[in-house]
Amino acid sequence: MKLLPRIGESLRRARFSACVQIVCALGATQCGGCANRNNWFAKTDAAQRLAQEARQAEDRGDLAQAQHLMTAAVKTNPGDCETRLELCDLLIDQGSPEAACDHLKRIITQNPDDPRPMIRLAQAQYLRRDLSAATTLIDKALKLDPGNIDALLLRGQLYEHAQDDDAALAIYYRVLQVNPDRAEPELRVAAIHLRNNRARQADPLLRSVLERPELNVPQKADAEWLLGLAYAQEHRWTDAAQTLATASARREMTPVDWYQLAYARYQAQDFDGAREAADLTLEADPRHSAALAMRHMLNRPSMAGGTTVAMPVSDR
Repeated sequence: MKLLPRIGESLRRARFSACVQIVCALGATQCGGCANRNNWFAKTDAAQRLAQEARQAEDRGDLAQAQHLMTAAVKTNPGDCETRLELCDLLIDQGSPEAACDHLKRIITQNPDDPRPMIRLAQAQYLRRDLSAATTLIDKALKLDPGNIDALLLRGQLYEHAQDDDAALAIYYRVLQVNPDRAEPELRVAAIHLRNNRARQADPLLRSVLERPELNVPQKADAEWLLGLAYAQEHRWTDAAQTLATASARREMTPVDWYQLAYARYQAQDFDGAREAADLTLEADPRHSAALAMRHMLNRPSMAGGTTVAMPVSDR
């Protein structure tokens, strides 16, 4: 489940506009001659224009073009930290956290008291699986801004990786007290309950999340998937198979995910569906032993009579 939050657009762009105004005023007073001043303003205007075009491309869903334009804006005006921070967002969203790291370290050097680049660098390090660096950075950011929701959510995920579910739950409940309408912490709480075989606690929480009209597609898919897993823990196999199948059409599936769907369908005696999901498991991981065992079992003539045989939950 991809729940890494992105820093609020409105806050960052508001600060960007304020920063530009301040810098423009300073540039007007500090530039020695008219030619230098005009060149400075021309460069700033060009960078702003490129950044605005990048935002428009992002709004259209053209992230590659947005990244290209924002990179050009940063090159045009390298001293603009706000635009560089926006570029880092795009790089991370495009799956290039390594490229974002150098930019973010430069911003932190120039703005050591701003928690935002620390949070984004922590997120980039998290994606790179450098959990130690991510933890150090997020703790520094929380000292600067103890109530930052994005930082708290990432801190909760880091607690989960450290297998400290109690600390993670405390963080997520703290976020929900401040922002009860936010879906991410509720999904994380539900995932922890399921990991600890507490489906009865996860089930109503996930149903509540799914009733929210503001859910985006990935959040809805994650909530449906977790609800399907809750049904499976409760041995409601038909409900589990149907819910997991619905979610699978909306989310990026791993071999483990495909096998969980295959297992639920097998237990619901939907053998054709189980065979299909097992095949998809093996396409993604040809050595998945549980899927191989299921596929072998489903090929037996006795399966035509609807007889089920105990199958491993998973080998992963």
